[in-house]
Amino acid sequence: IAAQMDGGGHERGMRSGTLNVTGIVGFGKAAELCLDEMDAEIARVTGEEKAAMDFFAQAIDAAGSAGFLVVEALANERYAEFWLQHQQPQLARNFIKEAYHLYRRFGASAKCSELEKRWPDVSLS
Repeated sequence: IAAQMDGGGHERGMRSGTLNVTGIVGFGKAAELCLDEMDAEIARVTGEEKAAMDFFAQAIDAAGSAGFLVVEALANERYAEFWLQHQQPQLARNFIKEAYHLYRRFGASAKCSELEKRWPDVSLS
């Protein structure tokens, strides 16, 4: 029997039709985590403080468990802003410090510099 086609296109060493299953699953999980964070932001904006606290805690825990440093950092950063808005500077400092250290672990030095400028009264480094 003669072959219908010769060769095959390879992209980045993978045969045609090979899907990045790990990347697809990871992207799906990241999307889930972003939805958790969106729920927290919606609750924050609409004044549902208790719901916002619960959603922020869920987003932080889920991102940490999944190993998504940037999502965990962002959730901590937004939670810090939440606490600052509610005149709770000590809680805000705790969450912004955690965000800073997570961004630093990820290698987001520009983001760390921005936080240092936005939070000059907090010892971040």
